[in-house]
Amino acid sequence: YSLGTVGGAVVATAIVAAGFDVSVHLLLLAVAPAIALVFVSPGLLPADERPADRHEDPSSPRPWLLLGVLGLASALAVPLDIVPGEWATFRVADDLGGAQSQAALAFVAFTVGMTGGRLAGDRATARLGATRLLRGAVVVSTAGLALAASVPGAVLVTAGFLLAGLGISVVSPLLTEAAGRTPGPAITAMFVGNRLAGLLTPLAMGALAGTPALSVGEAMVLLVVPSGALLLLLGAAAVHRGRSAAVR
Repeated sequence: YSLGTVGGAVVATAIVAAGFDVSVHLLLLAVAPAIALVFVSPGLLPADERPADRHEDPSSPRPWLLLGVLGLASALAVPLDIVPGEWATFRVADDLGGAQSQAALAFVAFTVGMTGGRLAGDRATARLGATRLLRGAVVVSTAGLALAASVPGAVLVTAGFLLAGLGISVVSPLLTEAAGRTPGPAITAMFVGNRLAGLLTPLAMGALAGTPALSVGEAMVLLVVPSGALLLLLGAAAVHRGRSAAVR
């Protein structure tokens, strides 16, 4: 997934730099997955295997509290992922007046950082522990986005998006692992929070960035920094309690 995102970002940057028609580009993007599905669909399983029943320990904490924390943490992680992914180019083009190809490189930097973090995530988890890694990742992601949203130079902005991708890369895998270790419908809680935030984040960011008094960078800071601060607390709690529940 991450390698495909980087490859797609690089190709898209080259297409923009070459002045390729955007409508033709989007049409090709729509046709290619449809053709791929023709070959992929026959290999899909007709139904998921039924998982083994899990017996909960009555002395463990109420699972609904864990589910709520996990759902909120998953929702709070979305702005740190969606905002740079969808608004990096606008930050460079609209706020800084950069060329379209230069703006596309900001998105490439974000995807490169995310890919690097995903490749190193397992080793980092083994070395630092899941809870400590999540805290550090949220700090790096939020700091990178704050840098990208506030500095005036395109080079530093691109570097900020690189850091943002590096930080957010491990957050979703860590929360998914915590959901797998948590009793009850934890995967459902996580994805409900994720999908709701996925619907609301673009609306909130669009409303803020569309305000005449705010630049794209200022809108990013207003949305991302509070989300990162809350995720620092709730995300670490979800990962820690998910592992504790699994041990019991």
